[in-house]
Amino acid sequence: MGNQEAQSSCWKMTYVGSQVLLEDLVDSLRLAIRFWLLQFTTINGARIADPYYVNAGFLYYRKDLLAKYSFAGPPTTWDELEHQATVIMANETATNPNFWGYSWQGASFEGLTCNALELFASHGAGTIVDADGRVSFNNAAGLKALTRMQRWIGQADFIAGNSVFHRNWPATLGALQGTPLQHRVGIALLPNDGPGTRSHGTLGGWMVGINKAVAMRGMAVDILLALVSPKTQVANFRNIGRLPTRSDMYFGSGLCQPFNASNAQICDTTSNYVKASSFVYKAVNDVLVGRMSPQDAQLNQAECLMVALLHGAMPCPATACSSIVIVVLCIAAVTAKAGHPVMKAASPAFCVAILTGGAILLSSNYAAAVVVRLMHGRFGVRSSVIASIADLLGVGTLALPARHTVDAIVDKSGLADSITADEYSALAAGMPVLLGAATCPAYALLHLIHTADVVAALSLEAAGADLEPFAFQYHEEVRPHAGQVGVAATLRVLLKGSQFVGKRPDGDLDAFRCIPQYHGPAKELAQAVARALAIELNSAEAATNDAHGTFHVQPLLTALASLLAASALIAAGARYRADALVNHAASLGLPAPSTTMANALEELVAAEREVQAAASASVAEAGNVGDDRAMCRVVVGRVARARALLQKVVDIEAEIARRSLQSRIDQKVARHNESEQVKRKRMDDRRKTVQVQLAAKPGDERLLKQLKNLEYVPSEYKATLGAGTGPFFERLSAGGKVDVMDRDFIALVETITTASNESRKAKRPKGTRDFGRDEMMIRERVFDTIRRVFQLHGAVGIDTPVFELRETLMGKYGEDSKLIYDLADQGGEKLSLRYDLTVPFARYLASNNISSIKRYHIARVYRRDNPAMSRGRFREFYQCDFDIAGTYDLMMPDAEAVAVMCEILAALGLNFEVKLNHRSLLDAIMAVCDVPPEKFRTICSAIDKLDKEPWAVVREEMLEKGLEASSADRLEGYVAMRGQPRKVLQELQSMDAISKSAGTTLTHLATLFDYLDAFGALPYVSLDMSLARGLDYYTGVIYEAVLTDTDQVGSIAAGGRYDRLVGMFLPGNKQIPAVGVSIGIERIFTIIEQRERAKSTTGAIQATYVQALVASVGGDLSVARMRVLSELWRAGIKAEMIQKRNPYFERQLEHALNNHIPYMSCSARTCSTRAPSR
Repeated sequence: MGNQEAQSSCWKMTYVGSQVLLEDLVDSLRLAIRFWLLQFTTINGARIADPYYVNAGFLYYRKDLLAKYSFAGPPTTWDELEHQATVIMANETATNPNFWGYSWQGASFEGLTCNALELFASHGAGTIVDADGRVSFNNAAGLKALTRMQRWIGQADFIAGNSVFHRNWPATLGALQGTPLQHRVGIALLPNDGPGTRSHGTLGGWMVGINKAVAMRGMAVDILLALVSPKTQVANFRNIGRLPTRSDMYFGSGLCQPFNASNAQICDTTSNYVKASSFVYKAVNDVLVGRMSPQDAQLNQAECLMVALLHGAMPCPATACSSIVIVVLCIAAVTAKAGHPVMKAASPAFCVAILTGGAILLSSNYAAAVVVRLMHGRFGVRSSVIASIADLLGVGTLALPARHTVDAIVDKSGLADSITADEYSALAAGMPVLLGAATCPAYALLHLIHTADVVAALSLEAAGADLEPFAFQYHEEVRPHAGQVGVAATLRVLLKGSQFVGKRPDGDLDAFRCIPQYHGPAKELAQAVARALAIELNSAEAATNDAHGTFHVQPLLTALASLLAASALIAAGARYRADALVNHAASLGLPAPSTTMANALEELVAAEREVQAAASASVAEAGNVGDDRAMCRVVVGRVARARALLQKVVDIEAEIARRSLQSRIDQKVARHNESEQVKRKRMDDRRKTVQVQLAAKPGDERLLKQLKNLEYVPSEYKATLGAGTGPFFERLSAGGKVDVMDRDFIALVETITTASNESRKAKRPKGTRDFGRDEMMIRERVFDTIRRVFQLHGAVGIDTPVFELRETLMGKYGEDSKLIYDLADQGGEKLSLRYDLTVPFARYLASNNISSIKRYHIARVYRRDNPAMSRGRFREFYQCDFDIAGTYDLMMPDAEAVAVMCEILAALGLNFEVKLNHRSLLDAIMAVCDVPPEKFRTICSAIDKLDKEPWAVVREEMLEKGLEASSADRLEGYVAMRGQPRKVLQELQSMDAISKSAGTTLTHLATLFDYLDAFGALPYVSLDMSLARGLDYYTGVIYEAVLTDTDQVGSIAAGGRYDRLVGMFLPGNKQIPAVGVSIGIERIFTIIEQRERAKSTTGAIQATYVQALVASVGGDLSVARMRVLSELWRAGIKAEMIQKRNPYFERQLEHALNNHIPYMSCSARTCSTRAPSR
């Protein structure tokens, strides 16, 4: 059934001491039977049990439904499964509302671990714990798998016919016996995530052994051998779907062919399996039931717990710590250098724990900070010293005195007698005490700032506020501050579905309307602070004798001052909202507030004022010069105090909002009850009237029916709160608090503030496109053609990073520099996506000290331009560059670059023309027309638009840039010159003004035209004075190619000489001359795709390279087809076969026709497979 790797969830028995060693009871002949999964029945080489039956996860599918909806076979990828399931479910639910596309095991138990393992592994996320003991599921692929699982939530009964696909164990076969589906179900491998990934099925097994307490051991042996005998195993498989464990039956007999999981990779586990499994299935289930989103910290938490479990370093309980400390785990990957086992098992994903709150509670912020700083430093501290300190983190609460913490660490770690003076100094370096002390309250404050959105939403609901101020158009479109946009989106999600918010004709108070304006900037400050703290926690410390790189408190001081400013914004918003709920209750339709609420508001106001004072003082002092460390200690104390104060502020607002909302609910309940009383009285009155009538007409059926319909059925009012505020209100009503130390509370907040719950249409970013198989066929052919020409000319391939330092790119593209994509600062370097391949090439030459090279480079570049998809202008696109760098004879490299461009475009069958000019000639024309030298480049940029705009528009732009009208008018005569190169050259040489100022350039052009004529490229070239090429780095010949049979596409290739670009990256006046050409592949691709579709009678494009399809007729000839395939592949012939044992011939023929495969090799029972008929 293909090649599905098996990932084991088996765990060795923990009752080893109660088992009899089978070697003591069973003779060697019978014991020699080879069993599948035998390694799980031995302990320290001693065999204590025999495998009884095997479990493996597979995909069951409804053959009849796939055929009904014209699907050729079961899905091989998860995307295909979702597509097929969606199509079939959309149709089947019309007659069966309980029908689902895919059913699987998603409940919170060990079976979910198995399902999750298969999804993680088949997405390339690893196998939870890899063979080398590394925890491997917390990565981008794991997140993708978890997100996919979340989309599948529902309940379906496959056996009852209520789903098309079903993941389960082989026992499902037994359950299908005697049901209507018995002969309508097929078995397949579980899907994978596409190229580069493989199918994975979880492997498990059941064992049988003999208890030591059994008296009649001979009979017990006979029973055991009977259970594992071929007869019993065959019967168990055929009757109840239990896979046999004997290797000869499982692999060799063909009995289990559909379930044959080859290349099994079995992970040996320990008795910790039950705990480890629970970490996984609880984390995954939290996502499935909506308690957490896939992007939240559940994978981080599960990974933290898994690492600690595997290495016997479980974290201390929450009660043992006073605050969240997550310092050491954020650098787990780096600390692996120290040889510490906990660090070896961890992955860089722990860094996410800092920002998301999925933290392990550790016991010593100081010890953790010390480990962090040492691991990145150049101290020369022995790894044994670092490991000893790291060990302190797993031994429970570490009591350290307030002073002499270095001595305490040395004493606790047992290093007092072995540590050197330099190592002792290293422990004290870098102010780890300040850093560790600041981290705890800072991250608590960050969580409170995050929680404030939920509390604010509850206040909105309590006030019956209007949601219109948070609408999309007022934030994303009109004023797109990132923080405000995020807060507005979060509020919309939190209050979605609430019956207590709506539109108020008189509008809302600013306290409610302007929540994004308060919380948005605070969120942006908080994110910057989180980044700064993460950098400080993970930054390198210089050696103790290096005074230039030692720790300075200013970044920490500035970050903490910003955090206090953010806290002040949150506190101010909370005070305004609480004040509105208490002092404007009547205008909000709320009852008069209680004395308790009024007193609470006074406490909130006092706390808010203290937060404001701390923020103001810290911001003012952050820039003062003085005793920075003493000042930082003061600010750290303020942060700790602000954490307590903001906690009080948020608590009080939450309680005021809860009480106000409860009052509003009580009002609705009272009105509902009043309405019910009126309804009941009205019905009672009508019943009495009907009863009187019935007394006069006993047995009247009409009156009896009326009387029955007038029976009063009471109804209970149920308040409908917002999707996010509802769970929060329930927690507060049940006595819960806003507690950022409570993991459950953190999980609740993370879940209900995830703005991604909003329904969003999947779409591509603007200016980009997807490429299907048809398009990729054309692209690959074009790339092959271009690469072949490059290599014919002796060019070698190179590659550079997709992003560069921003300073590398800026100032090289003239006015087009504004089109450069800048990246968000991720750690001190300002980066930008590459605009082209030329500047990175110049930087490459300078960085690698290369003075001459002929190179090509095919890669993506990025421009923040207004895209025109129909004209092949995108924001992300490929360029194919050819460059010659080095000092060579005049115009020889230039001629070859132009010749390469012409050869490529001609080989692609395009009708084109190459416009050519020289920057020195342009400068001479500018000077003759009295254009000021400082305006040369800006006027060139305007001239360069003449291929898109008429002269009048270009002239107007020149005037707007400050050019005199007389100069612009004189330029018109020159830039209109274009035509056959030698003819236009003669015309220019006849002009005295130009001949005097650019005589040398004209001579160089004459030489170039001679060389181009020798290369056979001159017929494609025209000398065009309007070609300016706006890029600043060009210094000599410039050229670009355009199509001659359409004006819907701009230039398709361009280039020129840039002798001074490389020198910008070199010291002194050193220069490396260079010339090159860049092929605009996207525009060429658009033209060729249109041409290919026009040539095809069906509009389709051959989407495969396959030259031959190996087919068969009459039975299972899969092995014969494989042999033929192997011979064809060895001969270099592209060939394939349909991945079925006995495919229908019609389907094979249809596949060949649909994919334009020119040849078929057909094997049949009556034909020799060595010489198949064709």
